[in-house]
Parts: sequence; structure tokens; C-alpha cells
Amino acid sequence: MSEKMDRLQFYLPPSLNKRLDEIAKQQNVSKAYLIREGVKNLLKEKCSYCHDPAYSLIGLIDEGIKDLGAAKNHDHYLYEQEEKNDCCQQ
Repeated sequence: MSEKMDRLQFYLPPSLNKRLDEIAKQQNVSKAYLIREGVKNLLKEKCSYCHDPAYSLIGLIDEGIKDLGAAKNHDHYLYEQEEKNDCCQQ
């Protein structure tokens, strides 16, 4: 059984639509399939940082956390933030 899909509606410039048509015909797949694959690749690329706990420290100083530099507290902030940064879950 296939996965349930949400329906999206968006606009593409005619030149991109034409190129997408050509690639879909060459690969014998639908344009929707190509778009889904493109979105998956984009999310992998843009969210590769999500699983790096150090990335979540960026901006914490601006949030008023004063003891971030203290070695005794860094694990708390790293692993607390790691749980919040699940943007890459599928």
C-alpha cells in the first residue's frame, strides 16, 4: 500500500515546467515524482546540520543563557537542544 500524500498546488515558470516535462519523459517517470525527489534531496542538504548537537548552540547566547561557556553545563545545552531539532524526521 502506498503512502498517503498531501496535495500541493504551486506555480512554475514555463521554462522550468518544460525542462521538467523533458526529464520526466526521458526517465519515464511523472513530474510529481521528480518534484518529490527534488524536495527530498533539498531537505537532506538543508537539514544535514540537524543531527549535529553543536549546531543547536548557535543563538543560545542571544537567548540570555549566561553559563553556556561553563564546561560543566555544555552537555545539558547540547543534548536538550538536540531533542528540539528534529526537522529531519521523515
